[in-house]
Amino acid sequence: PIQDEKSLRNRSTSSRARNKKGVTPKQIIREDDDGSFWNWFQESERREKSGSAEHITCTTMARLCESVFKILRHNKVRIFVDISCGKNVAWMPTVINHVSVELWGFKYVCIASDPVEVTELQRSLKGISADFEIVSLEWWRERLPENTDLVLAWDVLCHSAYGRVWNFFQNVKASGVKEVLVDNYPSVANEPSPSRKYVNLRKHPFKFPAAQKVIQNVTEPTDNLPRQLLLYTTDTLPSSH
Repeated sequence: PIQDEKSLRNRSTSSRARNKKGVTPKQIIREDDDGSFWNWFQESERREKSGSAEHITCTTMARLCESVFKILRHNKVRIFVDISCGKNVAWMPTVINHVSVELWGFKYVCIASDPVEVTELQRSLKGISADFEIVSLEWWRERLPENTDLVLAWDVLCHSAYGRVWNFFQNVKASGVKEVLVDNYPSVANEPSPSRKYVNLRKHPFKFPAAQKVIQNVTEPTDNLPRQLLLYTTDTLPSSH
């Protein structure tokens, strides 16, 4: 028989009352979950109360490490793709393990453009306790993982041919990525030499607009020029060169 609106409303109210009486949040969660969410929730709550969720201790590449952590946390990134993960193995596990406790559903995807790198990366990243995978693909032309929130390219574009740099940004947009975080050398003029070690996305031939966020002083000890991080939302990136 067809129930009237009042009957349905009363039934819904009764159901909610039963859930509120004599049933713990843990029991409600576990009706549809295997317990992993509850475990995450407890650890996240513990860190929030202790104040440790907002802080991270980076012993290697401290400025870069801390900056990536803060961006992931502030922007509530869930799918994080790193096309430069082979260069970040010394400090990235610390970031991933820390931020995954705070962000439910967080996943780290390490991109290896050379399949030979995969085995070595598996060994180097074994300290990661969060959800992560290593994917072998050519980041400048193959589709990036679906629903990616943020792509990191550290110390990669400055060593790549200009055509590949342009293709990377077009691929990021075509893949539906929300944001991209890249290193940049603001004091240099670009030169097309294949042996170059620097790139300035704000200068010709790129002429990118001002970034959504700029983080200064991420210069490595081996650098002799200022280095920064630029965060762009992909809808602000130039369409073509």
